[in-house]
Amino acid sequence: MLLRGGPGDGQVVPGGGETVVWHACLYDFTSEYGRRGGRDLPVYRHRPLGWWGRHPIPTAQTIERMYDHPVQEVVQRWWNGIWGRLTRRDVWLVRETRWTVMARAGDTESGKLLRWEFGSEPEALEMINRLLRADSAGQWREQDRGTRPPTTDPG
Repeated sequence: MLLRGGPGDGQVVPGGGETVVWHACLYDFTSEYGRRGGRDLPVYRHRPLGWWGRHPIPTAQTIERMYDHPVQEVVQRWWNGIWGRLTRRDVWLVRETRWTVMARAGDTESGKLLRWEFGSEPEALEMINRLLRADSAGQWREQDRGTRPPTTDPG
């Protein structure tokens, strides 16, 4: 598809759907086609800012994510209140296209990260409850949602 207007003007990107997100900007499908590299590509027009200074947010069903890595939403987070690298424990409930539960034993640099994926929130919360009931030092506390989950990519 070919982006027109805004900061992505002239970019050719993969994807489709009614609305796409590119570098935090919204682009809407049009009936137009543009020619690039010998191919006719559907044109997506930049959605201008609303009078309130930001984009109106479309429903989740109309957005096609354009990132190399899916966007993750931290729904809930807990930690056992211990700062030490050997006894610290963290648990995240993360939503992508599926519900993901991540648990880390140890600190951010040397800790072991485990990951489970579930098709529904109740299944994911059941795993969270099992993890929180398991024997560990410290007292579990829910943390701010804005904290990013650990990355599972090496390096």
